[in-house]
Amino acid sequence: MSGALSLAVLAGCDQVSPPQSLALPTPGASLMFRVRDGVFSQPTLELTLINRAGRLRSDVGDIEPMGPPANLYLTADDWVVLIIGKDIAMFDIDADRRPQAIPAEHRPKAATSSWTYVGLVLPREDGQLDIFSPTDLERYGHHG
Repeated sequence: MSGALSLAVLAGCDQVSPPQSLALPTPGASLMFRVRDGVFSQPTLELTLINRAGRLRSDVGDIEPMGPPANLYLTADDWVVLIIGKDIAMFDIDADRRPQAIPAEHRPKAATSSWTYVGLVLPREDGQLDIFSPTDLERYGHHG
């Protein structure tokens, strides 16, 4: 799905929710999310970044039902930024090379006004995710 933020959620091993999508203004790039249910640990949010040059799968952290949302941004350099509470993960999705994680020493510590807000991922109590685009959030009176 070119130019779309594709979000797929897995709860446990056998249950898969229907994919949800959010527009991403980078041609040929998409993201997929899933929640891996930990039997003896906290559920983990897994992100797969896909572009024309390849894909990268990364565990971006523990996620709590009804916990803090994951805010998604896109930088001018085609970096996807995921902020969950105080944790930040950044990935380069430039179409000319495979997606790659940005090392911590190269990441800014906070969002800047030059980043484009692309959405919000909210963990629900039932282990699924709600996905909101900026348009959805404006409709409900919230802003990223």
